[in-house]
Amino acid sequence: MSSPAKASPEIRVLVENPQTVADMRANGVTIGIPIRHEDHEGIAALYRLRDEAHAKRDWALLDSTEDMPMMMVSDSSQGDGVSWIGTAENSQAITDAAMKLVPKVQVQHERRFVFITEHLAVNLENNTVEVSGETLSFRAAHLLVKRNGQWRVKCVVEGGWGDMALLTGCSFQLGETSGTKQARTP
Repeated sequence: MSSPAKASPEIRVLVENPQTVADMRANGVTIGIPIRHEDHEGIAALYRLRDEAHAKRDWALLDSTEDMPMMMVSDSSQGDGVSWIGTAENSQAITDAAMKLVPKVQVQHERRFVFITEHLAVNLENNTVEVSGETLSFRAAHLLVKRNGQWRVKCVVEGGWGDMALLTGCSFQLGETSGTKQARTP
């Protein structure tokens, strides 16, 4: 097991010598600032674009709604949690591999946006899809970040994709580092 990273002198001062809120703010700590505006419409616009991209199977448009690098978290058929780091370079390969398994279907989304701050939010979804006469229901969560005034998906959490590395014809390779699978293009 590796030793923990050493904290910078500034971090050590804040941890070892509790400061006033004003001192915390002066050092760049903004925790506890009240949310004055929840941008539901901005996030809804993001999901209209993502839904359009899925309907058209336009993966470049879908990629434009994501803040790279992004993390994808799932679980495997063995019950192990796994994650991938998606980059601008490998995102298309990851999406292509996943979509080879998914027929073109219409997914019904029930979305609930939870704001952590004015610039961080979580989308919690209950989803329903019909595939060959069988109805599937699943949950997902997306961590969203607002950067340069635009909402983007930073992390996707959805069960059932953890064995994706075993796909035949997958156009990317996986390497393991610290329990996280990082997708790399060949």
